[in-house]
Amino acid sequence: MYYFRDSAGNEIDLVYEKDGQTLAIEIKAAKATIPSMFSGIRYWQKNNRLHSQSMLIYGGAKTEPINEHTSIISWKDVGDI
Repeated sequence: MYYFRDSAGNEIDLVYEKDGQTLAIEIKAAKATIPSMFSGIRYWQKNNRLHSQSMLIYGGAKTEPINEHTSIISWKDVGDI
C-alpha cells in the first residue's frame, strides 16, 4: 500500500496492489459527495485505465457503483471490501 501524489498536486489517498490489480482509494469525511471529491480518481483513471479500480470511501450512508471502474463506499461498509 502507498499513496500517490504528482508534482501538479494530483493525489490518491491510498493505492493498493494485489495480484496485478490496482485499487485507488480516496477517503473523505463528508456525508455527501460532490464532483470535486472525484478529481484525484478521474486523474488516476485517465492515466491508469488497465487493471485499475477506484473507490471513494466517505461518511455517508450510500454504497453504489458510479461506473465500471469506480464505486462510492459508505464508511460503514468498508469491512465488506
